Amino acid sequence: MQIKKFLKSDYFIFILLFCYAFLLSLMSNCSPFTKSSIWGDSAAYMYSGYATANGLTPYVDVYYGQSPFMRLVNCLGWIIGGKAGVWLFELAFMTLGLIFAYKTARMFASKISALISVAAVYSLMASYLQNGNFSEEYALPFLIIGLYLVLKFFKDSTFTRLQLIGIGASCAAAFNFKLNMILLWGVFFVVILIKLIMLKRYRDIFKYLAFALLGFAIVELPVVVYLLAVNALGVYLSSGIFGAFAYASNSSASGSVFASAKYFLLSSLPFFVLSAVYFVFKLIVKRKENGSLWLDYALLANLAITYIGISIIGNAYEHYAMQIIPCFIAPVAWAFAQLEKIVAEYGKKIVITVLALFLIGVCGLNLYEVLNINYEMLTANEYRQVADLIQSYTSKDDKIIVLGYDCNLYLSSDRLAASKYYYQLPGSMFENERTEFVAEIIENRPKFIVLSVKQILEDYPQIYTDLKDFIETNYTEVESSDSYRFYALNA
Repeated sequence: MQIKKFLKSDYFIFILLFCYAFLLSLMSNCSPFTKSSIWGDSAAYMYSGYATANGLTPYVDVYYGQSPFMRLVNCLGWIIGGKAGVWLFELAFMTLGLIFAYKTARMFASKISALISVAAVYSLMASYLQNGNFSEEYALPFLIIGLYLVLKFFKDSTFTRLQLIGIGASCAAAFNFKLNMILLWGVFFVVILIKLIMLKRYRDIFKYLAFALLGFAIVELPVVVYLLAVNALGVYLSSGIFGAFAYASNSSASGSVFASAKYFLLSSLPFFVLSAVYFVFKLIVKRKENGSLWLDYALLANLAITYIGISIIGNAYEHYAMQIIPCFIAPVAWAFAQLEKIVAEYGKKIVITVLALFLIGVCGLNLYEVLNINYEMLTANEYRQVADLIQSYTSKDDKIIVLGYDCNLYLSSDRLAASKYYYQLPGSMFENERTEFVAEIIENRPKFIVLSVKQILEDYPQIYTDLKDFIETNYTEVESSDSYRFYALNA
């Protein structure tokens, strides 16, 4: 009897969601169960945490505009257990997101339909997670928490003070992971503001805004105080906030925006279709029967603006699309709820069977990704060989520089960068930053230089041109390959 009661409880569902989060987290290259190496942005984020854990000051000694909480998560993860420690944070955040996605879906569907719909929507992570440790994946749970709390208003027509503080705090948390992931709060703020004005609830406007700002301040003030304490606030504003806008404006072009919009649409097309069915049904077919349509207009506006927001940057990076996952929760939950009604005459067994088959399919795809595709990325053996070479020419206290974007070489060799500009990528550096980087390298004279052939000589030759005379005068090329050239400082 107790077992049956437990199996029907939310606690059992939360255990299932944790297991699902575990399977999805295996997609991350930070997972201790994969032999693949981290690379790209994931390695850059992790290096910022590694450097902070080794005593360097964020934004001052480690420049690039990774958000404060990304640095914090990677720093704590590195202290706990290196790459595997970061993966534990990924697992925890994914579990939190799934739980609140389920709680949100329960507003539109039964337990079983809510569970199936959340599993379906989160299956997009198999594609969007890429190699893991992205700011979007850590911000995602807070988007879903914000959505869950905001939807409470449309259900109850009011907010409690605690809910308002939670809305503000979740917005601040998402903001501190990635600036442009606060569109959801902006959309719902406008919709709720219009509704309150039309209902002449003017006092509620100021009350709601005050407590939401209080929640935001509770999270944001410690960040500001820390940045002031380490004299990094100005650098954070220039690199983290203004730099983000500059990067977005540099990336956008009409052709790339269209290509991004097309990619994001096709990559999650079934969920866009289900969402379209939901909005057509709610706003057109059953418009007169639905009464208040504020919720549906808010959900539609959130989906449209989020889709435009991720497309307009002009880069079709899969991890950008994580922002759209919360937009699908309500429509897909509603769709599965309708399906459950249709098959009700056959009993819930058929729904449970569909769920089981779906989960088996997703698990199978995830295991295939872990056991096959991840192994085809940059190999751990190559990084290990390069790391061994670096360590043979340097000691633990020596600093090196990797010319290019292979930040994993710092991590695998356990060496800090000789410049706060620890990677160089076209579009990521302004002219004055490149000049400062070159000056730092000449002044600091790194003990060892790794030059990425493709990333520098082919993609960003200005860097090598600026440093060529310095390298040829002060360094000896000790080894080379198709991918790298290695230089040791002359004695």
